[in-house]
Amino acid sequence: MSEGCLFALGRYQPLTRGHEKVLRNMINLARSQNKTPIIYVSKGSYKSRSDKTKNPFTQKERMAMMRTIFPNVNVRAQVNNPVVTANSLNKPVSICVGSNRVNAFRKMMNRYGHGVISGGNRNNTSNNISGVSGTKLRNWARSNNYAQYRNWVPQGFTNNQVREQMEMIRQRTPAPAPTRKRKANNSR
Repeated sequence: MSEGCLFALGRYQPLTRGHEKVLRNMINLARSQNKTPIIYVSKGSYKSRSDKTKNPFTQKERMAMMRTIFPNVNVRAQVNNPVVTANSLNKPVSICVGSNRVNAFRKMMNRYGHGVISGGNRNNTSNNISGVSGTKLRNWARSNNYAQYRNWVPQGFTNNQVREQMEMIRQRTPAPAPTRKRKANNSR
């Protein structure tokens, strides 16, 4: 019988090796503490051009990806915010997040008696696994850079699955809107 739950949640747009590392850490920690590991996949939204650029996959598609990489883990659809999700489990709960999100989640979750743990370090400027991001992968897919995309998605995906993911990103997401540079205000 489980003594509680340890869960992670995210968009996973797409699932990266960085996500995989954090989730494997969470799964191993949960099992070592006789807790049930659960992965929640957020619903995602498509209200604006920016949303479409960042969210190429449906919740159902991302859950299928998760089940490919984590076949022996409970993967669920997240329908509420993290606090409501944690409260609905009716047992001692902790959430596993990337190091860059620990403080924000502690403020939110500790008020309700839930724990927060770090699943690993995050460094967006790094060129190793701690710096991989969904944004980088989506950009590599849009530019048809198979080698880079393949290198940073979980190795459990077949080459055909990787190519399908890239094609779906190219078909479903517009290129990001160009950023406008502000003119310097030289009047004083």
